Amino acid sequence: MEVVIDSCVISSANDQKPYDIHSSNSRQVLNVILENKHIIAVSAPILTEYGCIQTRYGIIWLAIMRRKKRMRRIDNVADDNLRDYLRKCTKEKYHVSQYQNIFRKIEEDIHLLETALKSQHLIISNEKNCRDKIRVVVANNASSKQLEKLRKLVWIRPIENYDITDVIILIKKGYIIKLHQNFRLILN
Repeated sequence: MEVVIDSCVISSANDQKPYDIHSSNSRQVLNVILENKHIIAVSAPILTEYGCIQTRYGIIWLAIMRRKKRMRRIDNVADDNLRDYLRKCTKEKYHVSQYQNIFRKIEEDIHLLETALKSQHLIISNEKNCRDKIRVVVANNASSKQLEKLRKLVWIRPIENYDITDVIILIKKGYIIKLHQNFRLILN
C-alpha cells in the first residue's frame, strides 16, 4: 500500500511524550506503516517539509524509510487546473471577505491532495483546516466532474477521537483503500 504522510504526523509522533494521545496515535500509525512494508509517496513539497522535522523519532523513522527504499518520489504533482477550479469554487462559496483566508488554508496543504491523486488516494495528516474546507467545497459542487477525483481521497487524522486500533488493523492489512466508504473522514 502507498500512502501520503503529512510532516505534522511525523513531527507529532514524539517519543518524548509517550502518554500524549496525539503523539501515541501518530507513532502507532507510523510504526504500522514501517512494520507492514508500506511505501510513502513523496513529492518535492513534502520532502521540503520533511527536512524541517526536528523530533528524534521523526528523523529516525524517515531515515529507516529511506534506507529501506520505502519512499516513492512523485515528480510534477502540481495540478494548476485543480488549483484554479478549487479557487473558483471557493470564491463562489464564500463571501469575498473570507475567500482569500479560506483558500490560503487549502493552498497550505494542497500538495498532499495532488500527491495522493497520483498515488493510492490515501492521506494521513493531523491537519484539519485544509481537509474541512475542501470537504465543504466538494460537497457544495456535488455534480462537478472536475472535483470527482477528490471524492476518491481518504484523509485520516490519527489525532481524531476514534479508536486508532481500527485504523491500524486496516492499514496492516492494506484494506484501507477498499473500505474507505466506512470512514467518516473521507472527503465526500
